[in-house]
Amino acid sequence: SSFAGRFLPLLSVKREDLIEAYRKVVESLFSAEAIHYRQLHKLAASTMPVGFLVMADAVASGVVYTADPSRPEARVVLVHVVKGLGPSLVDGRTSPETITVERDPELRIGHRRASFQTSIVVSTPDGGVRDEPLPQELASAPSLSDEEVLSLARMAVAIEEHFGSPQDIEWAMDAERRLWLLQSRPLRMAAFSEEGSLPPVQGYPLLLEAGDTAFPGVGSGPVVVMDEEGDMDRFPEGAVVVAPRSSPRFVRLMAKAAAIVTDFGGVTGHMAALTREFHVPALLNTRNATNLLKPGIHVTVDTRTHRVYEGRVAELLEAETQRVREDERLRQDKATPAFRLLNSVSELVLPLNLVDPRSTDFSQENCKTLHDIARFVHEKSYEEMFRM
Repeated sequence: SSFAGRFLPLLSVKREDLIEAYRKVVESLFSAEAIHYRQLHKLAASTMPVGFLVMADAVASGVVYTADPSRPEARVVLVHVVKGLGPSLVDGRTSPETITVERDPELRIGHRRASFQTSIVVSTPDGGVRDEPLPQELASAPSLSDEEVLSLARMAVAIEEHFGSPQDIEWAMDAERRLWLLQSRPLRMAAFSEEGSLPPVQGYPLLLEAGDTAFPGVGSGPVVVMDEEGDMDRFPEGAVVVAPRSSPRFVRLMAKAAAIVTDFGGVTGHMAALTREFHVPALLNTRNATNLLKPGIHVTVDTRTHRVYEGRVAELLEAETQRVREDERLRQDKATPAFRLLNSVSELVLPLNLVDPRSTDFSQENCKTLHDIARFVHEKSYEEMFRM
C-alpha cells in the first residue's frame, strides 16, 4: 500500500509553528480520503509518525520512476520536472516537463516534452508556500541540464539496485544546483502495457485520442464531469470520471469508477500511483477531455491506445476481461521471494495446537510451532506468578 497523497504535507514551516504543524498532520489520518483508502485496503487506523526534514527551497523538483509503469518491457527512466516546489506536480495541478532516459546499453537522454506549467509554488518569508504566475516563455524552458538529468537518473538506478525493485522517487534541486532525494517507495507496475500503434476500432465515433496512460486498461460507462471539490458520495457506480485535473482525492471514487480521464496531470503524480494500486484505467493530460466528453454520454475509454470512443465497444471490453483474468493468474504465479519464504515457514509459525490449558495435551512436548511456544510460556508464567 503506497498511501500516496493520503496525508497532509506541510512545507516551509517555521520552528515556532512545528507543534501546530504536527497536530495538523496527525489530523489528516482521519480525512475522508485517508479513511476511504484504509477501507479499500481493509486497514485499521494506526499511530501517525511524523517526519521533520530540512526544507530544500527548490528551483526545480519532481518525480523519477526507474521504469515506465505502463510499458514494463521498456528499459527507461522517467523524469518529471516542475519549476519551484513539487506539490503542483504530485497533486495534479500542472503537467510537468517529461524527460525519458534510455537505459540500454548506457544512460542517455531519449526525448524531452516541454511543461505546460502556468504557476510556480514558492516558499513565503513568513512560512508556508504560495502560488505565483509563471510566464509561458519560462514555463517551456528546460528546468534541468542534460548532465543534471543523467546525474539524477544514475542516482535513481542506484536506489533501484539497493532496494531490488523499480522505485518511485521524489526529489528537489536547490538554488545551488544540489540534488536532494526526498523519498523513495516501490513503483507498482502494470502487468500489461500500452498498445499505441493499433488502429482504432471501426464502427464507433472516436471522441478523443490524446493523453498519457497512468494505468492501462479499458472501462465503459456514462460520463460524469467532476472536480476534486465535487460531491463524491453521489458519484454513480460504473461511471467514467472526467476531470479538469488529476487529484489524489479521487481515491474515494476508485471502487466505483469504470475509468478516469483528465485534462491535466502527470503519470508520476499521487493519483496515478493510486490508479495502479486499485487497477482503475486512467488517461491523464489529454488537454481537452472536459470539452469533448459531454456529461451523460456513454463512452468506452481505452487507455492503452489513448482513445475514447462513443458507445460501448464490446470487442475492447471482452479483450479486457481476458487480460484481467490473465493478470490475476500471473500475479498469483509470481509471488515475491519474500512471500515464498514466509509461506514456506508459516506452518512453523502460525498454527496454534495448544488451545486448552486444562487438557493433558497442553505440554511442552506438544509444542509444534512458535505460536504454541508463546502460548505455553504465557500460560505457565501466569500460573507461577499467581502461585507465588
